[in-house]
Amino acid sequence: MTALYTVEEILDATHGCLVRKGGDHLPAGSRLTWILEEVGPGDWFVAMSCGGEDSHDCIESAFARGAGGCIVEGSRASVLSLDRTRAIISVADTKIALWQLASLWRRRVAPNVVAVTGSVGRKETIAFLEFLVRKQFRCHVAVDSGALGALPELFSMKADTELLIVEASGADRGEVARTGSFIEPDLAVITAAHHPLPSPERNARAAALYCEILESLAIEKRVFKRAAVVNDANPMVRARVEALFSDASAVTMSDSGSVVSKAGLAWLSEVSGVLQSAPQADVSAWCAITAADSMGVSMKEISHIVSEVLVKTGSLRS
Repeated sequence: MTALYTVEEILDATHGCLVRKGGDHLPAGSRLTWILEEVGPGDWFVAMSCGGEDSHDCIESAFARGAGGCIVEGSRASVLSLDRTRAIISVADTKIALWQLASLWRRRVAPNVVAVTGSVGRKETIAFLEFLVRKQFRCHVAVDSGALGALPELFSMKADTELLIVEASGADRGEVARTGSFIEPDLAVITAAHHPLPSPERNARAAALYCEILESLAIEKRVFKRAAVVNDANPMVRARVEALFSDASAVTMSDSGSVVSKAGLAWLSEVSGVLQSAPQADVSAWCAITAADSMGVSMKEISHIVSEVLVKTGSLRS
């Protein structure tokens, strides 16, 4: 089962208002969709504005395709004049409402959550990590898939998921923090935090953006051996880590002393489907292996990775 919602759950999660109760078409435990072509009988259609497009103009078409109800922004007269036999819920912002509903599903499924962010290497790190932990956890991966980031893939998470790995992307301050606040990660991974044209000012902005994920961690409720795995090549990142973590709950690349060998990286790249030529693939491999170890994943079955990929002996469990 993937995410399904009743009227009451939507109202509670979004603090919305049921402006049209509807009739027999009132959805009970139905899925969400914001893509008109994907609307099916009983679905909730979520109307959104993006650039010059506004799917509030498509609500009549959504009802014609069988939508049981719609979630809209505000109280638009053009919306309220439509089919009175269907439910309409009004919220302040439909994108934020989607995040609130994704957060509700995350709490209901209650998996452990790893958030991966950074200026480069996020998807490679996620692919490495998912390969390393798949035998120990039932995993679901949610990566950035467009304008809504990782949000769409959160709704397809199965109810028996044990580990959720989320790509926390962002170009503007607050975007990474928003993802963190809604998914509530147990472990944060920062793959990199630098600007393509580095300068002290640009590096400081990158550090501020990606280190937002660290502030969303509930360190006092630590689930894993460590709460953060960080590539601290940017000195501004190192400073933020030191300010936030006073104990051993964070591990940084400079402190670990670990190095990725070419032979080990070649093997891990082949089995996980990641191109060895990807930017900073060796750093992504370090991030993934260190994260897996921080989660308590046994390396016994892949001991050759421990011996070949991480040169520093004793840095991982045997």
